[in-house]
Amino acid sequence: MKHVNVLYLGRCQSSAKHHIEVGETKFLEGLKDMKHLEFLSLYGISQITKLSDSISKLANLKILDLRACHSLEVVPKGIKKIQSLTHDLDMSECYLLNHMPTELSSLTELQVLKGYEQGKLDLTNPEDEEKQDKEGELDTGTSAASQENQAVN
Repeated sequence: MKHVNVLYLGRCQSSAKHHIEVGETKFLEGLKDMKHLEFLSLYGISQITKLSDSISKLANLKILDLRACHSLEVVPKGIKKIQSLTHDLDMSECYLLNHMPTELSSLTELQVLKGYEQGKLDLTNPEDEEKQDKEGELDTGTSAASQENQAVN
């Protein structure tokens, strides 16, 4: 499985009736060996509370689909190491995700960031939250075309 380019671990249908329950998330640790992976979907896996740091080892990942991971609370700071993440990072319907690492701003080639609602997410570093007096802001580094597309939506 080391040469897999596309991996759907989550659901393939958009129906809210279909959720995937997992007892453990240790299987995410094995992702670090998938050096050729370009597309990873964890869509609808509801028991993932934290993405494994091993996700930062996916050097060729272009698209990360985390839609409807309803229990997701933490995105690791190591996500900044995935400089190949250029096409899409989808965190729609991740209702428990209250903090985003400011390191996302280092993904300067990322074209689409879905699920980000200004005012809903506190984009400050959770460890530094008490130290900051003003609201943090995330520069996604998206292209002008993507920004226009987001403004229309």
